[in-house]
Amino acid sequence: MGRLRTGDIVTRNGHLHARVTYMGDDGKRHALWRAAKNRTEAKRLCRQLIREMGDIPGVMKARSGRGYIYALRMSIPELPVEACPIKIGYSCDVASRTRDLAVGSPYPTVIIGKWATSRYDREEQRLHSQFAAHKLQGEWFQPAPEILDLINRKTQDYHAQIEKEVKEVSALV
Repeated sequence: MGRLRTGDIVTRNGHLHARVTYMGDDGKRHALWRAAKNRTEAKRLCRQLIREMGDIPGVMKARSGRGYIYALRMSIPELPVEACPIKIGYSCDVASRTRDLAVGSPYPTVIIGKWATSRYDREEQRLHSQFAAHKLQGEWFQPAPEILDLINRKTQDYHAQIEKEVKEVSALV
């Protein structure tokens, strides 16, 4: 089931637009754009687009949902593993997303970390901003120590939480 994201106001080619982006059933991001005369109209258009999206199959109304931030490493044979680029992204289904990315990648990718979060779209944006100095292109980053440390820490925390939940459920049985 798709997940609606947020509406925002964007200047594109010198013109103001309302943009609503969402995750569809296909696991890919989509965006709807509408030209606006001013910020007030852009806000109104965002609200209108979000209301209309409730009637589109495969798009849900805005909700907080659980998804995952993931980190992939591209395995480039000519580079040492510690120099291979890292992709930071989000998905509700990391395995499916990884398969989709493999189709367009010239090299194999390996999941090096993932963790659950209720606001995965916002956390991904925050991480991209935090590591902007290491950005290569799109969602790909140089494997800087601070990026690798964060991935390791978040992944360990996620596994510790899963172990805790398993113990709690086992105690009930």
